[in-house]
Amino acid sequence: MLIRRITGEPVLFDVVFRDPDFLEQLPGAFHHRLGPGNIEEGLFQVGNQLLDRCPVNPLGREASALTEADVSAADTAPNIVYRALNDSDAEAIANGEGLTAKAPSGTWTAAEHVANSGPGAGGASANSPWISTTSRLGVAQAYDSGHGVVAIDLNKVPSFQTQVWQSAPRVNGIQGLAFRRSFWAQETTIFQTIPANAIIGFVK
Repeated sequence: MLIRRITGEPVLFDVVFRDPDFLEQLPGAFHHRLGPGNIEEGLFQVGNQLLDRCPVNPLGREASALTEADVSAADTAPNIVYRALNDSDAEAIANGEGLTAKAPSGTWTAAEHVANSGPGAGGASANSPWISTTSRLGVAQAYDSGHGVVAIDLNKVPSFQTQVWQSAPRVNGIQGLAFRRSFWAQETTIFQTIPANAIIGFVK
C-alpha cells in the first residue's frame, strides 16, 4: 500500500490499486516507459499516471469528505519551504531584515537561475534576481555552509514564486537541466525578495 504524507496526515492510495483498469495498464506502462535510456522520463510519466487517477485532495482526504473546517485550515495553514543561508542571507537575518537575491535587477529567468547558466558575465551573482528555496529539508541541509537553514512561510511572501519543473522541458542533456534540478530539489524559486515576517526561524 502506497502512503504519502500531506499536511501531516497519511494519504492512502489503495483506491487506485483497486481500479482494475489502472492495474491492467500499470505493468505495460513500466515495461514501455522504463526501457534503456528512458528510465527518468518513464518514472515521471508512470508517477503522473498514478497521481492523475487518485481522487485525493491536498488535505489527504477524498473530496466528498471535505468539511468547511478543512477548507478553512487549507487556506490558513503555513506553506513551508527551507533555505540554506549564504553569507549575505546570514548578515541580513542578524540585522532583522529579509532575504534579497544576489542581483535583484538581474535579467536571468527562473530557469536560467536553476540551471546556473544564463547570459552576461559574472554568473548568478551578477545576473540572477531569484532566490532558491526547497520543500525538502534534507536538500537545504545539504547546502548548509555553516550559517544554518531557515524555514519560510510562502503564504507571507508577496513576491512572484514559481516551480520551474512544472513548465521546463523534460528532455535529456543541458536543455533538461533546469527541470531535473528543480524537480529533484522540489524548488520554489522566488523573485527578488523574501520579507522578514515570512521567515519562521532556524531549523535545527
